[in-house]
Amino acid sequence: MKKGLLALMISMAFFTLMACNSSVTMSNIDANLNQEGVTYIDLRSWDEVSQFGYIRGFDIIPFYETLEAQNILVRVGGSWTFRPEAIVDEAALRDLFDASTTLYIMCRTGNRSGFVVEALRHLGYTDVHNLGGIVDYQGSERVFP
Repeated sequence: MKKGLLALMISMAFFTLMACNSSVTMSNIDANLNQEGVTYIDLRSWDEVSQFGYIRGFDIIPFYETLEAQNILVRVGGSWTFRPEAIVDEAALRDLFDASTTLYIMCRTGNRSGFVVEALRHLGYTDVHNLGGIVDYQGSERVFP
């Protein structure tokens, strides 16, 4: 009886710890960088990157200059609320974002990254996450060009 109760308590503690440790954010991204099978994407413009720096390990895919300018993914009515018609070129969007990896996406404040995450989820991506914005980053991996 005691062994069974102890095993149950250990199992509950394990699952509680796993649940608490599953959220990657801008406040803990440094501890989660450079993981195999993970792609890190920054959606900010080149001007924003030069002004605020970038986080080492992130690929830069500027939302305005790439997604909107190339008519791949556009805001409908200028809104950051995702609607399916925002996806103009699904094939190009899929080419830019690899569904076979975990995707951590960020921007300046979290609006663009949230919009892109919702678009990718609409396409069936399941392991895609909005990290929020560089404005919340306090880590040591920031690089200024």
